[in-house]
Amino acid sequence: QARVTISGSANQVPDDEVEGVRTVYLEKQPGSFWVDFGDFHWFKLDASSIVNVRFNGGFGAAGTVTPEGYRTSQCDPIAPFSGPVCGHMNADHSDATLAMVKHYSHIEVDSAEMLSVDKHGIDVAATKGSDRFTLRLGFPDGDVLDRKGIKDAIVAMTRASAGSAAKTT
Repeated sequence: QARVTISGSANQVPDDEVEGVRTVYLEKQPGSFWVDFGDFHWFKLDASSIVNVRFNGGFGAAGTVTPEGYRTSQCDPIAPFSGPVCGHMNADHSDATLAMVKHYSHIEVDSAEMLSVDKHGIDVAATKGSDRFTLRLGFPDGDVLDRKGIKDAIVAMTRASAGSAAKTT
């Protein structure tokens, strides 16, 4: 649910670069039929012109990143695995996610669904009665940097949480 607002100067993509930009965009956003509308134009933000970066991660999670911090940042190495890991856990191990939420947050919930995984931990959507909320489960042993690290961390968290599913609070 997080989002970023970047302020700076954007310039229209030159005609000789449009097809390449269009191809990459459609690979990431298939079905974006509007890219072929006559009033649709492509723009590119020049990283050197960034003047402000604001992060909004949802309620109580916001901040500012300096333009230099944004320019020198690197993608989370776990990002490519987030969707498949969450899909697998939600389809095959939802009971483990429930137990982890109870064990690590000390909140007993009716349902829990993994939303995303990053190198620091797991974002979970949970329900308790008619309330739906998001919570964060950090990896207890620190950051993970590859797919094996995700698996090892989630297996360790599942094992540590195994008794929580049977206990009541």
